[in-house]
Amino acid sequence: MIKSANMNREKAFTYYLLAVSLLGMAFVFLITYRYGAGLSTDGARYLATAENLINGVGFYDYLGAPLTQFPPAYSILIAFFGFPTRADVFVVAQYLNILTFGLTIWLAGKFFRKLFPDNYLYAYIGSAVFVTSLSLIRIASNVLSDLSFLALTIIFLISTTDFIEQPSRRNLFILGGICAISPLLRYAGLTHILTASAIILIMHRRNLIKGVLNAGAFGLLAGLPTLLWVVFHNYLRTGILFGLRMPPNPQGNLDTTIEKAVHWFVPYSITDRIPEWLILAIILLVFITGNRVTDWRNWARQITNSKFLPSLIFLFLYALVLVFNVSYSEVRWPFMDRIHIIILPSLMAIGFITIRELMPFYLRRFSAKTLHTAGTVAFVLWLAYPLNGIQETLRSAYYSGETSEYNIYNTRAQNESGVREFVESLAITGGDKVYSNYEPVAWLYARHTILKLPQGPVSPEKPDPEEVLKNYPDWPGEDGAGYVIWMKELGFKEYVLALDQLTSKAIFELLFTSKQGDVYRITPR
Repeated sequence: MIKSANMNREKAFTYYLLAVSLLGMAFVFLITYRYGAGLSTDGARYLATAENLINGVGFYDYLGAPLTQFPPAYSILIAFFGFPTRADVFVVAQYLNILTFGLTIWLAGKFFRKLFPDNYLYAYIGSAVFVTSLSLIRIASNVLSDLSFLALTIIFLISTTDFIEQPSRRNLFILGGICAISPLLRYAGLTHILTASAIILIMHRRNLIKGVLNAGAFGLLAGLPTLLWVVFHNYLRTGILFGLRMPPNPQGNLDTTIEKAVHWFVPYSITDRIPEWLILAIILLVFITGNRVTDWRNWARQITNSKFLPSLIFLFLYALVLVFNVSYSEVRWPFMDRIHIIILPSLMAIGFITIRELMPFYLRRFSAKTLHTAGTVAFVLWLAYPLNGIQETLRSAYYSGETSEYNIYNTRAQNESGVREFVESLAITGGDKVYSNYEPVAWLYARHTILKLPQGPVSPEKPDPEEVLKNYPDWPGEDGAGYVIWMKELGFKEYVLALDQLTSKAIFELLFTSKQGDVYRITPR
């Protein structure tokens, strides 16, 4: 009878997990239904590379430059589904992310179920957090590789636990395969290799020499595909290893990482009154005053056992990446947490085990059933926070499509401007040149390699045209005839010369105009 009851509980959880996975997919589908997925510069690079792969051109982005800023796996994945279906890569990416979000929610439920096999509550709550995470929904609604990387991270954490509990050759090969793929999806996937290597070293700690050799061999073999890519594709061709990055600001990165992690669970309306550091200090004080030394020792043993050690090591290593490697200028904005959200499963795993093991002594006098009920009620009340954000997002998407700050080039205003339809009507050929001040959106409309217009150094100040043109003595060249797609409302590239500053170099004939952008025919002088 006990076995039958357990089977019924497992079946109920499976149905629940399927339901919340479908619910998450429905959220993203509704947000992207009107105009498609949101598109940023990063997304345009992925899509252009995928389309060039399908067309047999190779790993080249919308500028016709080799793909070095990002590894190739996400573009390969889009091309893999786009080639046999002959679907537009933009549509492929939209539905790929919808499916990946459902998969991520499912994996999260399985992950927490594996970590806490004796208590379903953690798996129910964990998967519910994922399906209602507005940060994840925004990422899933845009053409970005982060969601796929998050799904792979959860698979990695599960596989690492499997390997620790059963260090068979089969599990080692599975873990090695995942680690080999990870950096080809995101360069930060190197943390997967480092985590797995650290686990192997720890497992052989009684024979340190063997441990070092095994861990080193694993790391070298798992990192070999990425090494070959960055050396032969990136460095030898462009002199760049891992793409261009702005310098990090460790203190700023640490502050913003803590801020973003807190706001995954705490509304801004609270942190506007109570600083994030004070919230964390109060939580720490509760744990310190509510537990004895033996409780802390037991907690330390629990977070370093086979189930939680992978999450602990990965959380530490990835946090180092967030603090010491990420460009602060790119992630300082409150919404920009797509790089940070990767720590969510490991952070929640450590959080759950900490709550379980460091329950203050004055709460332990209550029965497990009472605490279970209180925790469930508290979580249901907490759901009002993310659900309010989701309903606002869905209402906005009904009228305007994807409206997050990630989406720069596929907004309602741009879709209703008529620029795209006019560019498509031009029937641009391979021999035409296409220029733009905003190359990603021009590529989206023209599906053609986009050339940059003369521009000064990246700066909020407008450049001196005469000084800039000294660097472009032959522009646009005798064969430079074609079209210019000039976007007017985006407004963050003031360093690009305006067309009236280029009239000494070319003749611009206005073909189409709208509030969002104009289209010109360009003829060299």
